[in-house]
Amino acid sequence: VHVDQLPANTYTFQVDLNTADWTEISALPNIGEKMAQRIVEFRETHGSITSLRALMQINGIGPRTIQAIQPYVPDLPLSDEMIADSQ
Repeated sequence: VHVDQLPANTYTFQVDLNTADWTEISALPNIGEKMAQRIVEFRETHGSITSLRALMQINGIGPRTIQAIQPYVPDLPLSDEMIADSQ
């Protein structure tokens, strides 16, 4: 077997922002150690994260960050309005 001739594999992962610790969250694109710790603190202070848009209350998280992490947190809707509309 020639390793250099094997097709490249693409790996994806998912993160549950309501249960993951900061080290797991820091693996998300555009999220470093400090931002991951802020997300955990936000969750501990405000309760479960119900939408990605809720993360924009955290200093340093904006639309670009939300867009970058969205594929990795498929269990969260973009906004709480989407939850209300589906009920």
